[in-house]
Amino acid sequence: MASLLPGGVLPAGHVTVVSGGAGLRVGLLAAATAAGARCAVVGWPELGVAAVAEQGGRLDCLALVPDAGPDPAAVVSVLLDGLDLVLLGPAVAAVPPSRARVVAGRVRAAGAVLLVGPGWPGAELVLAGRHCRYGGLGTGAGRLASVSTTVRCSGRAAPSRTAEWVAAG
Repeated sequence: MASLLPGGVLPAGHVTVVSGGAGLRVGLLAAATAAGARCAVVGWPELGVAAVAEQGGRLDCLALVPDAGPDPAAVVSVLLDGLDLVLLGPAVAAVPPSRARVVAGRVRAAGAVLLVGPGWPGAELVLAGRHCRYGGLGTGAGRLASVSTTVRCSGRAAPSRTAEWVAAG
């Protein structure tokens, strides 16, 4: 996915919306932790950390906060002070635009990356994934060996581009 992203990586100091299947989020976590980034996942108790490890991610670089509580913006703000990337899972409640602007300021000041779901106000980058092909399956038999996802990158932080990303596992 490096060809999609500005500078080949998720841009530091930016809020990025990630939509589509969980595979794209897992792949981004795996790539970030494999590169040594310290990451946290907030509000995604169902995350299969084995999937992160299978894609080459380092679990020793991953913190899990299954429940963000009543104020997810406060939890994220604290995590941004010491981590490189924070991913908000699907269990995180919507954040009002005024709080989202404050969190975006914290992201910029920390030089971190915040990955959020659709509907986050003011995000600079959007990654939208859609599964397009499965590999390894024969006619009625076989083991799933890969999932291909078409990913579209757009937003203020990058020109609009589309590429295929393959997650092997």
